[in-house]
Amino acid sequence: MSTTFTPFAFGTNDVQVMAGSFDECAFDDVVQVLGMSRQCLRFRVNRADTVHSEVLLKAGQVLDARMPGSEDPKQVFNALGQAAVPGSGLSFSVYHTQPNGAFPTPKASLLDLHAQTSKPAAANARPSSEDRTVQLDGRPALSMPSGSMPAMPSAAMRPAPVADATLRRDVGALLELVQQQVEAQVQAQARLEGRLQALPQLIAAEVRAAIVQAMAQAVPAPAPAPAPRERSDSSSKPLLATAVAMLAVLTVAAVVVAAKMLR
Repeated sequence: MSTTFTPFAFGTNDVQVMAGSFDECAFDDVVQVLGMSRQCLRFRVNRADTVHSEVLLKAGQVLDARMPGSEDPKQVFNALGQAAVPGSGLSFSVYHTQPNGAFPTPKASLLDLHAQTSKPAAANARPSSEDRTVQLDGRPALSMPSGSMPAMPSAAMRPAPVADATLRRDVGALLELVQQQVEAQVQAQARLEGRLQALPQLIAAEVRAAIVQAMAQAVPAPAPAPAPRERSDSSSKPLLATAVAMLAVLTVAAVVVAAKMLR
């Protein structure tokens, strides 16, 4: 298989909604945030100007994942789990992408795939279940069986109080750092969800504006009102003659009636 990176053909009009580096954000936290989104997202990991890997997501499902030399999602997440650590120089960016065809068939759940690929590293970090030997300076080796420990009183199992002032200060600083990281992740999640929620509203506003503009162009301009007609003098002359004749008849009738009344 070729070692050159081939980007996904699916998706168009990418809009960046999140970016950062693994010096600031843990890979586990980024995966948790991505798993909560219902949108179609493109998660890209870069080293400088080179693409390290890319994952296509939709509603918490992995539609595709690839890196130079592999298109197996499990191998991609195995590599990311080992490489995406502080000091690696890797950065990431998240894009909301619009579908330009039918969605690919999901290959795995994002959170399940991440949990499966992170198990081997956790298992390697645990001590072996076989019998362990403790070698003390200048003393014989003591063999510790792998079976269950003998029963001990609950008071003996309690952790010793932190009495050293320096240790207390270090623990307090560590707790404060963890709290800051949690707050930063919550803010990053809120920004991501806010941008993803605002995007459909922006698209709807653009569609409404386009519809209004199209309707305005489709309505024809109103026709000008016809100019009022001027009355013809030829039509007014007969009316005037008729009125004069009627006035004369009425005058004669009034004279006749008055004469009869005087007799």
